[in-house]
Amino acid sequence: MYTKTSILPGETLFDVAVRVYGHTQGAKQLAADNDISMTDVLTPGMELKIDDSISFKSLKAITIAMQTTELPNQAVAEPYQNMFDLALQLYGSLQGVFQLAKDNDKDMTSEINPGEILKGRKDPIDKLVYEFYKGRGIKPATGLTSEESADIKPEGIEFWAIEFDFIVS
Repeated sequence: MYTKTSILPGETLFDVAVRVYGHTQGAKQLAADNDISMTDVLTPGMELKIDDSISFKSLKAITIAMQTTELPNQAVAEPYQNMFDLALQLYGSLQGVFQLAKDNDKDMTSEINPGEILKGRKDPIDKLVYEFYKGRGIKPATGLTSEESADIKPEGIEFWAIEFDFIVS
């Protein structure tokens, strides 16, 4: 007996397997039943057939916790987040960095303090990326502090000096 389930925003085949079967092992069955690849991108509202005769009760159940503490149009900065990270988080695209900077009276390169609240527009630019980050509670943090970036020494052929950094033998 088959039933159907609708894909929720940000879900992968593995997320659906956990939701309907209680375990990621159901992903292979879902892929086969729906003639899709295990790595296919699922769109919200898409419907998948669920084989009700399949059970993974003998395996330990898995649960997925979703983070819901922030409003959809704001972000609380985490350590090492910069404007670009927050643009990805709020808009799903680096293109959002210009709007984010403008809306928060900052420059694109402004240093962000952990705990600082930045406001954003309600609509993401790339909904797929936005839903992926939001659905998994991912908060990209690729920045360095001013002190850490000052410690980085430039590398590469344009910075090397023969017989000093670059030894010819």
